[in-house]
Amino acid sequence: MEMLKIKLKPLSSFSSKLHSDFLFGEFCWGISYLYGEEYLNQLLKDFDTSPFIIFSDALDMGLLPKPLLKPQIIEGIEFKTYKKWGFVSLDYFKKNIDNISVGSLVKYIKQESEKKKKSKNLLSLKKSELLIKNRINRLSNYVNQGLYTIKEEFFNKDFYYIIYVKYNNNIISKEDIIKTFDFLSKFGLGKDRSIGKGKFKFEIYETFEEKEFFYPKENRLFFLNLSSMLYEKNDNDIILLYGKTFTKFPKMGGYYAFSLPFKNPIILYEKGSVFKVINKNKDFFGKATNEVFSKEIKEKGKFFHSGYSMGIFFNYLDY
Repeated sequence: MEMLKIKLKPLSSFSSKLHSDFLFGEFCWGISYLYGEEYLNQLLKDFDTSPFIIFSDALDMGLLPKPLLKPQIIEGIEFKTYKKWGFVSLDYFKKNIDNISVGSLVKYIKQESEKKKKSKNLLSLKKSELLIKNRINRLSNYVNQGLYTIKEEFFNKDFYYIIYVKYNNNIISKEDIIKTFDFLSKFGLGKDRSIGKGKFKFEIYETFEEKEFFYPKENRLFFLNLSSMLYEKNDNDIILLYGKTFTKFPKMGGYYAFSLPFKNPIILYEKGSVFKVINKNKDFFGKATNEVFSKEIKEKGKFFHSGYSMGIFFNYLDY
């Protein structure tokens, strides 16, 4: 599969988390609006076995998730500091891609925590707020339904996300991907786009230094998940070492959001989960499913919830 790197700069607040499965759903709706459902159905034809596109989660400022490694006694730093530290720089992986260990993470986090005390905090570039809004009765157009809350993220002008994309250029072209993102940048991503939320501008790169880390090598038999991944224990391609899960309650998008909005809940593995690679010939893992969809949706055609994952291949010394 080919790769792209997208630098996404928010132009408004966002009301939705930019997880990989969410990005896939928004991308598919963009394809449908731009090129029609027939083209989208062609792309989805064999998606359960051969995905045409896979996304990473959106990564704050290009930082990568801290790998979840074997629990052990942490020396040289407070345990709570190590546990709460969620991200590492791309430079850390460039320097340690062939010798990742808890020791090298501790050294990195110790250095970065000292820098953090003296420099601008990432949290100052991005903050979440819980907003209280009026609930409107859509029949009467009066506010007589009480209040509700919604969580929104606001961004400093210097903030950006990095999203990595793998795609099968025998199924979809780079040009169609760029055109679709251009459409989405104006249309908006996620909740409340009709009132200006989720707008962004973006840059796309075909060549970038870390690209080689996203493809397996003989001496790199461990996989750092960067997506919201659907993994099952009977997977013959990888074995879970250490990971975290979360339960997602996804919703339908587009015009289905009004008539059949709800999907079934799904359990996904968070970015940062670590797996051992069994099948060295694959450069992505995870799976897609249609089990999250209601019976009514399944009867309308082929739909998939993407739990495919892309990530970095590395060598883990402590295994």
